[in-house]
Amino acid sequence: MGDTTSGDAVTVNGAGTYDSVDCETFEVNGTGKVSGDVLATTATVNGTAKVGGRVDVGTLDVDGTAKVEGGVRGEAVGVDGTAKFRSDVTADRVEIDGTTKVGGDASGSEFTADGTLKVGGNLDGHDVEVDGTAKVSGSVVAADAFFDGTVKVGGLTDVTDLGVDGTGKFGDVNADVFAASGTLRAGEVRARSFEFAVGDRSEADSVRATDASVHRGSGGSSLGRKLLGRDDPVFEVGTVEAETAALDAVDAETVVADSVTLGPDADVGVVYTDDLEDDPEATVGSVRPREDY
Repeated sequence: MGDTTSGDAVTVNGAGTYDSVDCETFEVNGTGKVSGDVLATTATVNGTAKVGGRVDVGTLDVDGTAKVEGGVRGEAVGVDGTAKFRSDVTADRVEIDGTTKVGGDASGSEFTADGTLKVGGNLDGHDVEVDGTAKVSGSVVAADAFFDGTVKVGGLTDVTDLGVDGTGKFGDVNADVFAASGTLRAGEVRARSFEFAVGDRSEADSVRATDASVHRGSGGSSLGRKLLGRDDPVFEVGTVEAETAALDAVDAETVVADSVTLGPDADVGVVYTDDLEDDPEATVGSVRPREDY
């Protein structure tokens, strides 16, 4: 066991064990174990690497298996394999193609994942794109975030432009634009524009938007569902409050808007509006003036 000095190029082709690593290039093609920190301009893992301390690099490329106990910081972090980072990950660019678990917070100006991503803390990025499965125990903060697959966020989702195609489970959501297709479960949703194509049974505590649009997705109603004895999917929501609300495939307790359009599969307890256009097959408990709300 030993240390490396700054300027060294360290390559592990078999098995190597170090107290710490401080070099220009650190490459693990076999099995490498570092008890302390790894400081390098470039670190590449093609085999298996375990680091007991932190990793501070220009570029980290994991094409194999890596486990890091401390924080990870770099200009670029790429994982094409399996990585377990027990603390925070911070980089200008993070690219994941495989399975990655971050015990703390994850942040990057560009954050892309194709596979499975688990974050124990918060996810903070300018551009976030996940194709696969993402689970964030804390909050998600981003300018743009798109999830294609399954996403679960335990805390607040605060995103300017948020898109979900698949299954989204959120706490509260703040967005300028929120477009979802598939299944949605959320607490309080606030957005300038909210559009949801319902693909399966979904629910939210409330939706407050300038423009709110809910309709059944292309796969939401089918002969197959009827043959299986399954009801067509609906979006169950406590309150929808908007300037303009166009709602179908909705089971809402209260709808409040300047202008309301209800489709044939809308079921609303109370509508507060002075401008209502409802399909003859829509179910409405009562209609009251907008000012009464």
